[in-house]
Amino acid sequence: MSALLKSDVKPNAIDEAYYQQLGGWAGIEKVHIVFYDMLFAHPWLKGFFEGKDKALLVSQQTDFMASILGGPKRYYGREPGPAHCHMFITEEVFDVRHQMLGDAMERVRLAPELRAPWLKRDWAMKRALVKTSVDQCVGRYKMEPIIAPPKP
Repeated sequence: MSALLKSDVKPNAIDEAYYQQLGGWAGIEKVHIVFYDMLFAHPWLKGFFEGKDKALLVSQQTDFMASILGGPKRYYGREPGPAHCHMFITEEVFDVRHQMLGDAMERVRLAPELRAPWLKRDWAMKRALVKTSVDQCVGRYKMEPIIAPPKP
């Protein structure tokens, strides 16, 4: 995954074309606005976002995904594993979230043939995010709480 984020890696022509088919940054953002609205409203997953700035999360996620979907590199934050090391993301949490991303794509009427490549790249992050025990969580900085919302 880290090779995808290095500034010296240029997207190939297929990725650039795909990025343009998605509608560029604005097209990706459109999906993320709906996606984060869904996440913030979900009875379980909203617990991961309490006190968070939704607009900031949408912008950061859009920058991140744009950079790996063929767009320009505008994301300079942590990679997925270190960014979420304080969150107890189980396989079930990841799967629910992944399904919601697909649902958000459908809601904004993203063409079905454009959904699969994005969802494939999203799915590839599963291994970096999923933990089998809350003991695998660590704060990103001293005194950061572990986020492990109970399933309703």
